[in-house]
Amino acid sequence: MNVLKTPDTVLVRYVSKTLRISYPVAQNIILNILALISGFKRAVLFDFCPVTRTQLTAILSKIVTESYGTQSSGDSRDRVKLSSERYSVVELVSDTGFGDWFIMERSSNYEDYQPIVIDCSRRLPGPRIAGECVTVGHLDTFQDLLAAVQLGARTWSRDNVCLTTIYGMVLGYPWVYYTADEGNCLGGEPLFLVEVALPVRHAGITETGDDV
Repeated sequence: MNVLKTPDTVLVRYVSKTLRISYPVAQNIILNILALISGFKRAVLFDFCPVTRTQLTAILSKIVTESYGTQSSGDSRDRVKLSSERYSVVELVSDTGFGDWFIMERSSNYEDYQPIVIDCSRRLPGPRIAGECVTVGHLDTFQDLLAAVQLGARTWSRDNVCLTTIYGMVLGYPWVYYTADEGNCLGGEPLFLVEVALPVRHAGITETGDDV
């Protein structure tokens, strides 16, 4: 069974310096990429800091080299080559020119993947399961993306598609949301925070728990 280990300090500092981000964020990035390499994730999304293909490729190669560095067969160049052949660094771009970077395994198996698409469009009184046309259309578009990634595509874009839905599919989420509106991913509605206080029992005494 694969087990994720705490990233090496030198590796975390390398990622932190390369992307100019904090140590904890760099550590989280490495853990996500390790989860991808180990088969726990289908893809890793980078949407929280400015990043280039060159930076992501260098980080991926270094993490793969460090992760497989204890193996006796093959030198680091072979392992880096293997990583470049196995994984793709691809940018998903919307029709407005906005895009985010993903690291994906080229041969990811999504054959049995059937997500439930939730329509959060502003015109609706509330979220509901999307119609068959929306679901099938986005699944077909998603398959087009996978085919392009397997062929080594570096950039992918489609018009008349909710990129947020495609993002969720790439990440393998069981539920993904869709909106027909422009702007905010959730139909232009502001997000809000819900806090719940739970009672906690200690030796028969009930007291208010921390907010979660």
